[in-house]
Amino acid sequence: MPSPSSSLSRRPSHARPTSPANISRPNLHRWLPRIGCLLLPLAVACASASYQPVSERSFENLVAEGCGREGARITTTAKINRVYEDSVMLWDGADPETVVSMRVREAGLGARTKGLVTKTRFERGYEELKGLEKRDWPVTVTATCRGGDVPPVVTRFSYRNADNERREIELGD
Repeated sequence: MPSPSSSLSRRPSHARPTSPANISRPNLHRWLPRIGCLLLPLAVACASASYQPVSERSFENLVAEGCGREGARITTTAKINRVYEDSVMLWDGADPETVVSMRVREAGLGARTKGLVTKTRFERGYEELKGLEKRDWPVTVTATCRGGDVPPVVTRFSYRNADNERREIELGD
């Protein structure tokens, strides 16, 4: 009769020896389609929610109806009436009563820190806008609506200079 300690160390006769080839692996061919079916709608929802095209609006339409829903991106063409450090007044060039105010995005902490050493894009943009205020050139403005009667936030200005070259002032997004 074998000793009790020797029977504990023996494997049953039907057990296979363990090797890297025999280690239990999940059946990936069964789980991948299920995982894909779960992840595909999530990926489509994320992609469709993040993309918002810029809608072009006439200046008259912007004056009459306002900006629109919060987060909407618009572009319009007008002339610069006044430039302040935190806002820009746009008008159509004919009627001084049709004026739209748009906020200029403030520089963040990184831009203000960089401003200690050199001019930031906000400072260069402000100077260029002050120069455009004196000229009578049409300017295309891209802005992000903030909803209700809150002025939109300007993200970009573009115009054609005296040499008919297109110039852009990027103020961030």
